[in-house]
This record gives sequence, structure tokens and C-alpha cells, in this order.
Amino acid sequence: YHNFEFNERMIKTNIWDTVGQEKYKSMNKQFYNKAHGALLVADISGYINEDNLHFWIQDIQKVAGTEVCIILTGNKADKEPNQATVEILERFAEEYKIPFCMTSAALGTNVNETMDLLVNMIAEKYLVNGAGTRENDDDDEEEESEDLKRTVISVSSHTKNNKDKQKCCLGC
Repeated sequence: YHNFEFNERMIKTNIWDTVGQEKYKSMNKQFYNKAHGALLVADISGYINEDNLHFWIQDIQKVAGTEVCIILTGNKADKEPNQATVEILERFAEEYKIPFCMTSAALGTNVNETMDLLVNMIAEKYLVNGAGTRENDDDDEEEESEDLKRTVISVSSHTKNNKDKQKCCLGC
């Protein structure tokens, strides 16, 4: 859980990291259900498979809906980038009309700013005048949308191996 402030209002989020491993693909739909936002994370220091990017974006949108807020995130900015990978990510962000952010989870570079951007995108789309209800909900009297408590997922477009384990960038 992590709290963010938006227009002087505290938004509670539930952040899930699905790692992007093949063995967990069947479970991802549970995390995508009712998600309002996703960080699609790619390692910019290595090679990226374009088919994986298409798969993850389409998989997220199929379950969470096409209106889900997605940020494409190039991680490991503290390492020498693979320029071809960076160009692919930039092209995908343009194609899907989603933001592209460069981060370093190891150094904490641009991590908070990227999360703030995603939460702001979600809040602007789903909150009306700070009232706490989703724009698309019919329940006008609801004080706080329960859905906003489960808003953010993080999907890696590469596979981790056991010797390359990293801590979550937000410390959860």
C-alpha cells in the first residue's frame, strides 16, 4: 500500500508487481481486474522483445479496459542503455499514446515522479471534483471509490532470474 496526495486529498493505492514471468501469466488477470493504472517496466540495458510489449499492453487492456492508465517505464537508467531498446520503447509509447519514463529503481531516480504521474493520471480520469467517485460510476453519492484502493500494477516485460533479484522500488 502506498498513499499519494492529489488536490489536497489522500489517495490510497494498492501496488502489485506481477514480474512478467511466464509461470504467473494465468494469475495476472486477478491483478488487472478493476485496476485503473499500470506501469509496464522494461530493462533498457538489454534487448527487448517487441512482441512482449504488445502482449502486455493488450493483456492489461483486455482485462482492465482500454481506458486504463498505462506508463511505459524504462528501468535501469543507471546502466548503459541499449539505444535500440530505448528507441523501441519510445516508438511504443507514441503508438499507444502513453507516457514513457526513464527510471532507476536501484538509485531511486525518477521513481517517485513516475508514480506521481500515474496516480495523477488515474485521479484526473476517475475522480470528479475531488468527490471521490469515478466518472463512469452511477453511484453519485459514494464518498470514496473502493476501486481507487486497487489502482496500480507493475508489469515487467522481461524475465527475472534468481541471481538478479531486486527490491521493489517503492519499498513495499
